[in-house]
Amino acid sequence: MLYRNKERLSASNVVIISPNKVFADYISNVLPELGEEPIMELSFAEIAAEELNGKINFTKNISWIEIENENAEDVKRLNFKGSEEMLALLDKYLRYAVDRYFEIKDCRFGEFFISREYIADRCHACSYLPVMERFKQIAEDIWEVFKSKNLGRDNLPSQNEIGKKLRSMFLADSTLSLYADFYKYIQKESWFSMKQKDTLEWEDVYPYLYLKSSIEGIGEYSFVQHVVIDEMQDYTPVQYAVINRLFRCKKTILGDFGQSLVPSNMCSREIFCRLYKNAEFIELNKSYRSTYEIIAFARRIKNNQKIEAFERHGDQPTISCCQNLEEEIAIIKTKIDEFHKKGYGSMGILCKTQTQAALLYEELASDCEVHYLDLNSTKFENGVTVTTIPVSKGLEFDQVTVPFANWENYRMEWDRNLLYVACTRAMHKLDFTCQGSFTKLVLQ
Repeated sequence: MLYRNKERLSASNVVIISPNKVFADYISNVLPELGEEPIMELSFAEIAAEELNGKINFTKNISWIEIENENAEDVKRLNFKGSEEMLALLDKYLRYAVDRYFEIKDCRFGEFFISREYIADRCHACSYLPVMERFKQIAEDIWEVFKSKNLGRDNLPSQNEIGKKLRSMFLADSTLSLYADFYKYIQKESWFSMKQKDTLEWEDVYPYLYLKSSIEGIGEYSFVQHVVIDEMQDYTPVQYAVINRLFRCKKTILGDFGQSLVPSNMCSREIFCRLYKNAEFIELNKSYRSTYEIIAFARRIKNNQKIEAFERHGDQPTISCCQNLEEEIAIIKTKIDEFHKKGYGSMGILCKTQTQAALLYEELASDCEVHYLDLNSTKFENGVTVTTIPVSKGLEFDQVTVPFANWENYRMEWDRNLLYVACTRAMHKLDFTCQGSFTKLVLQ
């Protein structure tokens, strides 16, 4: 893209939005190798932190896999907050909130007077602006009216004074209080709580920012001329709505709906067509990362007939079923030995959950040189890495081992995408280990 648009674009006015800091670190080596300058990389969490500016904190983004055992009401609540319905209801609430909390009155500033009808008319005319910026524009309009009717008078009220009067008519305490009120409006008060003072759950961050952008306004990255968003299938309609307000420029949005790790109501091609009505969709079906044998195995998990394997052959993926944890750990260690003997650069041991990854890392670290990646990690290193499948999104490894791949651990339709993602991280070698019966999500 930079090469084709070098007259218009440079590395300094392009931004890559990536899933996490590990992925950002991983791809940071690619552009210099292509002879390009480094590009600014941001995560959704970093963007949120910048916009909240320390006034409100938020919890870390926990993968949906980590919450699959939560009660049904919690899953329903989190599912809703990432949905297209949430975005539509926020827009509906914003119209209600302006009518409900903006008590327009006649205004008098000493001998100067403006009617509530004029203010209401200007408020309607400026409805394209955030509420607070609307007040600023109306204050400027009122000042111009006073000035035109009172030429030469030096006792005109200032625009700040007029604006302050207008803001006093808006009875909401804060954007945060409005966000809490939103859940009363939709009759779901129990779906919003702040368990820690001034700390939002991650799922509330972007809905809150969307509301903030409509009430207070939001910063814009005006220097950015092009945004690249990777792993598009894992972000919600509300997140994209906020990104569209922050970055009012062209976007290249990359991903694979077959690798989505969020519920289907959050992200689909149909939703994208509604979010980006004039978008050009380009479908790339040839896989250059994995061997023919690995892609053939991945098709046994998700029957994606469109994907074409590059004609590069290698070992068949293996499945090792064990009697107990000790035996499974021993087999994983032999896989690590094989990795070193082959002289590969990177090996990923990809678990379903962070709990499983932490346990396995502890078991392996005493005998093997291994790295551990979680949501707090910022750097990718070659060698053997233990992490989760969600954290591995966007990464690639010469060799991949998927442990704990039994029917008990991978049995939901939801798990099919996880296994597909794990398989497609591998370039040359793919192995599975499990205790008991291997998952039936892989067709025999």
